[in-house]
Amino acid sequence: MAATSAIDGCNRLSHVAYGILELENIESWTWFLNGLYKAIGLPNGLVLASDRQKCLEEAICSVYPSVEHRTFRGYNTTIKDIKSINIKAYKWIEDLGKKTEIWSRSQFSTVCKCDYITNNISESFNAWVAEARERPVLDLLDTIRQKIMVTMDKRRMTTKWKDDIVPSVKKYVRNLSRELTAYEVQRCSDSKAEISYKGQRCEVLLTNGICSCKKWQVSGIPCVHAMAFIFSIRGSK
Repeated sequence: MAATSAIDGCNRLSHVAYGILELENIESWTWFLNGLYKAIGLPNGLVLASDRQKCLEEAICSVYPSVEHRTFRGYNTTIKDIKSINIKAYKWIEDLGKKTEIWSRSQFSTVCKCDYITNNISESFNAWVAEARERPVLDLLDTIRQKIMVTMDKRRMTTKWKDDIVPSVKKYVRNLSRELTAYEVQRCSDSKAEISYKGQRCEVLLTNGICSCKKWQVSGIPCVHAMAFIFSIRGSK
């Protein structure tokens, strides 16, 4: 079974597409991705993340040639370990690399406001449907359909907030606010400052939504440096 999942605005798993493949080959993955393309098109800022399953990378390059393709976290560390053990294995893996693949958050596009790089999303889906996997194919697909239907209805009934900020972002800001006193804020203007912490320094431009750590631009949510600047402004008033 192949599946595509995403993260919604509340940082929750959202199911996009699923289907049954005959084999894990280029033809099957291309068929599945073509179906995904028909369903969602090519949204601005679309990113596909995978753990480099067999033939999937090639199919992504074929169906979504212009889309950013992210692969599993920790590549650089892992590849160095492999190199120290077996140089032939290292060269083989290096030859597999494509220019379309992104390994590091520092290279992420800032168009898509999502900083995920692990395969935790797909693993969560696999765990969610684990009990249904032993059923006959049609029963399996129908069970997943029902699970998605019930989940979406529960979210519709329970997800309520009165302002424009989703609860997950509020929680994120609250957690950050407990650590901000350790950050030194040196202002250049009302919208620009340098933020220092443990020997490291970042530049924040509030009106542009930019921090030199790049996390704000990639995730769409103010990073800890931006929050330190914002809280210093509030404290001075």
